[in-house]
Amino acid sequence: GRVARVARRPVTGAAKVAGLLLAVAARHDGNGGTMRPSAVNGSPGLVFEAGGAVVGVLGFTVDSGRITELDLVVNPEKLVRR
Repeated sequence: GRVARVARRPVTGAAKVAGLLLAVAARHDGNGGTMRPSAVNGSPGLVFEAGGAVVGVLGFTVDSGRITELDLVVNPEKLVRR
């Protein structure tokens, strides 16, 4: 509801996930944003910032040294620290 043009169902398969991530990156290319590695809920992840604010968080689930799941949060209401 709050974020337009986001996958509403899980995206599976390496090629489809890569395509989705490339599309998201292309949509935001050139907006002056930054990306930094960070712990996300105690696991490896990335934090995306633009204009001094967090605009997205990508968390990785890692099993046996491989990324098995990506969880992307871009809903502004879910990115607020409480």
